[in-house]
Amino acid sequence: MPSPRGGIPPAEAGPHGFRFLFRTDRGVIDRATWWRGTVPLAVIGALAELGWVLVRPFVQHGLEQPPLAVLGAYLYLLAFSFGLLVLLVCEYNLSAKRFAARGQPRALAGILPLSLLCGGAFAWVLPRSQGTIPDWTGTLAILAVAAVVVWNIVALGIRAPR
Repeated sequence: MPSPRGGIPPAEAGPHGFRFLFRTDRGVIDRATWWRGTVPLAVIGALAELGWVLVRPFVQHGLEQPPLAVLGAYLYLLAFSFGLLVLLVCEYNLSAKRFAARGQPRALAGILPLSLLCGGAFAWVLPRSQGTIPDWTGTLAILAVAAVVVWNIVALGIRAPR
């Protein structure tokens, strides 16, 4: 029997289902639901970043590194990059629902993922710039990303609805 919700099984289509929370930006959610979705995403992202920190030395390979370790590090980097993009899309969808519930444009949800990607790219390129980019700009980029994270948490997870 077809589902009344356009083919989405009822368990996934409800207000706390995976598909509703992370695969679409339609609908609205409350603060508690936003926290229940954001915290696991942040933990997964932090654990993935920790994994990258642990395997990153193998990417700076030379003849002293075992070839399988270098291959494993690059495979992890590939999976990490793809997983990070999926994670940021999930966070966008979750935050878009919360912004909509607050009566604000859903597009504001894109500021956090964009700032995290730009900050991460800048952190990657800064040490490779060979001094052409001043070191103080790295601190400025970290502060800017931190400000966006704090704004997002306050706007969606702390501030009372209008």
